[in-house]
Amino acid sequence: MRFVHLHLHTQYSFLDGAIKIDDLINKVNNLGMNAVAITDHGGLFGVVEFYLKAIKEGIKPIIGMEGYFTYGKMEEKKKEDSPYHILLLAKNEEGYKNLIKISSVSYLKGFYGKPRFDFDTLLKHHKGLIIGSACIEGIIAKDIRKGNIEVAREHAALFKELKGEDFYIEIMRVGVPDEDRVNDELLKISRDLDIPIIATNDAHYLNREDHVAHDVLLAIQTNKKLEDENRMRFPSSEFYVKSPEEMEELFSDLPEAIKNTVQLAEKIEYIPFETGKYHMPEFDIPPEFSSPGEYLKHLVEEGIKSKMAFTEEVKERINYELSVISRMGFEGYFLIINDIVKSAREMGIFVGPGRGSAAGSLVL
Repeated sequence: MRFVHLHLHTQYSFLDGAIKIDDLINKVNNLGMNAVAITDHGGLFGVVEFYLKAIKEGIKPIIGMEGYFTYGKMEEKKKEDSPYHILLLAKNEEGYKNLIKISSVSYLKGFYGKPRFDFDTLLKHHKGLIIGSACIEGIIAKDIRKGNIEVAREHAALFKELKGEDFYIEIMRVGVPDEDRVNDELLKISRDLDIPIIATNDAHYLNREDHVAHDVLLAIQTNKKLEDENRMRFPSSEFYVKSPEEMEELFSDLPEAIKNTVQLAEKIEYIPFETGKYHMPEFDIPPEFSSPGEYLKHLVEEGIKSKMAFTEEVKERINYELSVISRMGFEGYFLIINDIVKSAREMGIFVGPGRGSAAGSLVL
């Protein structure tokens, strides 16, 4: 293994990435690469498809995300706030779980145009993660572009203190404005603070010629016409899945940046994936009940008594339905749905009608 793509956007970076998972796996295979990462913007929507297909083809899947990082509090939402990009890679199962938590928090608490998270969130959920400085929109690169070199150093030192050898400075050569100046400073910071560098290509499409189709995606994303000269567009056709030979040539003066991608990939542990199983969220039950099943039975019996005679026939039917629910492990799911419906009714929100089959159940 000579080089590994560690910063890559698939079709699950909606209206921004143009790489289909199947096409990615095929190309990586054809290039003789046995590991690859996907790092879609702000979410993990493509992870399961990517992971299963990569494993099937004997390719090591590296699960990641290019998150939107805000240096202030994520609950503070101001128009002038522009989140920084940050690369997060799951090193092991703990890291994958933390990646899920960060993504969820970003949407549930930090969403403001983009799913954002703050340093407190990262501090709480950084274990098992490898962090990269990301692209020209990363916090360190943005500091440099603004002329705040010392602030850039402080931020780099902060991430190194947090992650040690699991923090990397990314060097990209894709032809964006200010790239050479930013890279020069990033390399100085890397040397001065002893932070390893990795070569990344911020791939958004599979092959060079796909930049045309990708440009159409950007126009759709921004609701602009293709001929609009002022719309957002990528500055070059370099954002594709390059071969190891192309990356080695591009970084011939920085061979360690290529070598470090392989060393990083070797850190990644196998993450066990269970498919075909339901993992229901737990529902907090009142302390007087010993189990969700007992509490669900209590609610059903109280509900039945308020609606009809509690005959032996009714009791037998309820016990049968509850036994099926218990066997499936769905007690918590039914309690959560009951809580949602109850809250909706209390707030005057219409409920139903739902599926017709529900009318045949006494529990429902």
